[in-house]
Amino acid sequence: MRVLAVCIPLLGGCAGVATQGESPGAARSEHPGVMRGMYSYMADAALFTDCKSGESMPVATVADNLALERAYLQERHDPGQALLVTLEGRVESRMPMEGAGPVDTLIPERFIGIQSGKDCSTDLTNPGLVNTYWKLTYLGDAKAVHFQGGREPHIVLHPDNRVTGSDGCNLLSGAFRLDQDHLSFARTASTMMACPQGLEQEQQFNSVLVSATSYRILNEYLELLGEGGSMLARFMANPSR
Repeated sequence: MRVLAVCIPLLGGCAGVATQGESPGAARSEHPGVMRGMYSYMADAALFTDCKSGESMPVATVADNLALERAYLQERHDPGQALLVTLEGRVESRMPMEGAGPVDTLIPERFIGIQSGKDCSTDLTNPGLVNTYWKLTYLGDAKAVHFQGGREPHIVLHPDNRVTGSDGCNLLSGAFRLDQDHLSFARTASTMMACPQGLEQEQQFNSVLVSATSYRILNEYLELLGEGGSMLARFMANPSR
């Protein structure tokens, strides 16, 4: 199931100008969509600039804001540095912490991913499920770790229904079954190396492959889902691999 990025339209289209009968702070989106933009955080205040519209807006400290903030603080190199983020969010009219209002404010419903070294000029890769190198970024809510001396955790799904990759220590191989948005993996085989770090992550990664029942692609990100649609793991496409 592919979920494509959506443009949350500005008032009166995408012109950014209020039409007659509307105020500049009118709510513009009732339902969350996948958004991509530049995010920065400094002095307890966050700013998001939407890649589609170019509009900058404050970020409300609600919903999944804490996960977004934590990911940013882990990735940034300099205070206030703007990083490219992908999230499910909506724009709502809210009073600002300071100054006149209401103003358009981002409600970060669900954090998806963050990338350093990229900005809005970076083209979306629009990867397909098959023949893409999917780098593991999250196991549940925990950020995946690439341990020194270990392999990068990843999977590649091949057209002949094989899956190959690494759990961060050992190479793995197996088979997958795809039926529309339903995706499942046969129990995988792996090499038997004993790595000094990452045993818990390795075990959890293999458990995710056994438990996955479906998937969704959100821009450059693949999410493996379990029963009931719970997010088990998230991967980011690496088109250079």
